[in-house]
Amino acid sequence: MSLFENLPVELPPRRTPIHVDPPAEITQAPRDHIQRPFARFHRENPQVYEKLVYLAHKVKATGRKRYGIGSLFERLRWHYHIEMNRPDSEFKLNNNYRSRYARLIMQTEPDLGDFFDLRVLAIDRR
Repeated sequence: MSLFENLPVELPPRRTPIHVDPPAEITQAPRDHIQRPFARFHRENPQVYEKLVYLAHKVKATGRKRYGIGSLFERLRWHYHIEMNRPDSEFKLNNNYRSRYARLIMQTEPDLGDFFDLRVLAIDRR
């Protein structure tokens, strides 16, 4: 059984590939200790991006204009660990990746371009 197999996916037709590499200037930023592990996790777990996009579309369909990526992360955790009954799984969603997924989704999904509230990344403040 694959990750989140039982969570239905009814995505709109894609205009961008599922695997989208973050911009090189971010990936190679020496001060950014989160982006490189995030890029690797994203490459190894493309289904996480798919499910986050699916959930974001579901939320948006209820009429909400903005929503928190944290809530979507918790929904994925609940589904995987509780609904699929995998409490001891090694699969983890790192909270450090929340803002990276929000940014990636907003960059690659035109209809979700302003869906998440973002703060300035710590690397941008230096």
